[in-house]
Amino acid sequence: MHSKTVSSTGINEPSLEQVIASLEHFDGKYKRAEVDLALAQREQIIPRLIRILEDVLAEPAAYAARKDYSGHIYAIMLLGHFGEKRAHRLITQLAALPDDLPHSLFGDIITEDLAVILLRTSGGSFTDIEELAQNTSADEYCRGAAAKAIAYSVADGVLTRQDAL
Repeated sequence: MHSKTVSSTGINEPSLEQVIASLEHFDGKYKRAEVDLALAQREQIIPRLIRILEDVLAEPAAYAARKDYSGHIYAIMLLGHFGEKRAHRLITQLAALPDDLPHSLFGDIITEDLAVILLRTSGGSFTDIEELAQNTSADEYCRGAAAKAIAYSVADGVLTRQDAL
């Protein structure tokens, strides 16, 4: 049984396990309270979010088939928000999955958010992003997001224009 923790305000809050379980279950509603708790428990939740993405990478087709699952969506968005370098290679591997798996797993995140997630998690290292951009067997939109991440890095002053070219 999962226990609740008492916050500094004296209000019972869900445990980390309950937050993760709620984020994993898709019910059609944005989980604002759970996201707020995840943000407040950044260091404790990061390993759990990374584990979610590792599980998805191990069995991507099984997770793509689960329409009631949203853990990987929250995980990639939160890890991107945190700028978590430990998740970067995992995210590029997920984006390089064959066929339509990246779209089945992440939908519009690929065209809307992936470039920024790649840039924020890169830690200034663009090797994995470059590999994704040059991977001709990867999805073209994922490759485009990788190229966009490199362009954004120039705009942010992280890379020189010459290095990006």
